[in-house]
Amino acid sequence: MAVSSAAFRELEAFHQRGRPTGLAPGRQAATDEFGSIRRFAVDGMLFREGAEAASLFAIREGLVKLVRHLPNGRARIVGLHGPGAVLGSPANDAAPAVNPHSAIALGDVVAVSWQAGSLQRLRRERPGSYIELLESLFGQVQQADFWITEFSTGCIRSRVARLILFLARLRGAATTEDVELLTCQDMGDILGVTPESVSRVVASLKRMGTLEADAGPGHGQLRCDLAALRRIAAD
Repeated sequence: MAVSSAAFRELEAFHQRGRPTGLAPGRQAATDEFGSIRRFAVDGMLFREGAEAASLFAIREGLVKLVRHLPNGRARIVGLHGPGAVLGSPANDAAPAVNPHSAIALGDVVAVSWQAGSLQRLRRERPGSYIELLESLFGQVQQADFWITEFSTGCIRSRVARLILFLARLRGAATTEDVELLTCQDMGDILGVTPESVSRVVASLKRMGTLEADAGPGHGQLRCDLAALRRIAAD
């Protein structure tokens, strides 16, 4: 199934908006006073699927994946978020909610966390910052719609190419040709395919020269042909 030119232009526009900008520096400092700095190692859990939703997390460094378990027991990655993103859900006394997914660190992650009490204090003492924080949280919802369009349509090869372009921008490398891939398992969980299928596509892209090992200081980084990836992504 090919992605229409109009649809792909919309996806490119989403990419061009780049990473979430989060709060302005002054607002961020004022908001952070009400939260606490949390550090997570790889596979660290920010919050767990099914647990009561009562906290917000603003990502300052690193990448976080959102994982949901399907009825058949298989885990599916339903979101990836980097610096500037706000994740979680504030407590709701009227109708307590549960987290629809788990948030798991893909590497070292630094985040600011607000529990129910600190969010209430922020709302009372810094209402403007509180509103901006909730507006940043809306980016999680926007990505969910994008996720379905970007990674659930088209052939595996084009979807892998879109994911590589997305990773480059998410890691702040939108203007360079360097990208650090996820594991084939994680990429497969995002696309809903086997890690072997992802591995075959990545190997093919390397043979074509679309992806090449980067001899620079970045461990595990690849240099990519962005123009070629965009052509493949549009197939």
